[in-house]
Amino acid sequence: MLFALILSGSVLARSPSWFQERMQEIDSAHALSKDEQIELLGVLVGIGQSPMDDEQRLVYLKAETALLAIPGHAEYYRDKILQSQERAKTIGPYALSNYAEEIMYSFQTLPLLPSPEGVSVLGELLSNDWVPPGNDTAIASEKFLPLSLKAMDVLTRFPILDKPFKTPLTMENVADAQAAWRLWYEQIKSGERTFRFEGDPTEYDLHGPAPGQKLEHISRDRKRDTEREAGHERIAESPVAAPSKSMPVALLIASIVLLASLGWYFAKARSRGIS
Repeated sequence: MLFALILSGSVLARSPSWFQERMQEIDSAHALSKDEQIELLGVLVGIGQSPMDDEQRLVYLKAETALLAIPGHAEYYRDKILQSQERAKTIGPYALSNYAEEIMYSFQTLPLLPSPEGVSVLGELLSNDWVPPGNDTAIASEKFLPLSLKAMDVLTRFPILDKPFKTPLTMENVADAQAAWRLWYEQIKSGERTFRFEGDPTEYDLHGPAPGQKLEHISRDRKRDTEREAGHERIAESPVAAPSKSMPVALLIASIVLLASLGWYFAKARSRGIS
């Protein structure tokens, strides 16, 4: 289904009933199939790409809430991207054009879906470096940047606290940024860390709010690593602590010297008594 006609970037172009019609569409979206719900709500959430008036903001917030509540809301866009990518690898120019279009529309919506599922989808795309072969100007343009770079760009725009790479992206640091984000995602995927969104105290893993047992385990690991790092720093910085490891050896050497001296003294005294 196509819902593009329900939106307009211009306040003047909207009918007086636009707001009520959009709110009613959101309320009745549950009657649609899951894919149709995501498509409709995704178009409405797309209002958030541009400055909004009060009515648009209310529609956007209601559509966003409804969309994020649907399991598979981010996977829907991932599947469309990857399916069109597979077609582009095998079919030819038409499929390549469709791939470019799918990338454009999906990556307009994904930045507006900050959720654990969104992080999971984008995290997996961080390893997708495929680009169409050839040196044609159109193929080499920004629309065909690898999905890994586009996913990283979206993650940098997500309201994630303690991002692994905080420096603005440039051509010079993009490789470092990729390495940092990939490591961050692998640590989350393996259960070594969680993440939070700005304004939300909840700790998340890729499945939603992290269970208490996982948080306790991560907290213990963080405390252990912090204490270990602090201990290493104290040893490195303290002028007294560093030689402490050699003190037993020093005592051993001093004992040997003392015993040798005593042995020489008693041997000397005995020789004098015998003579």
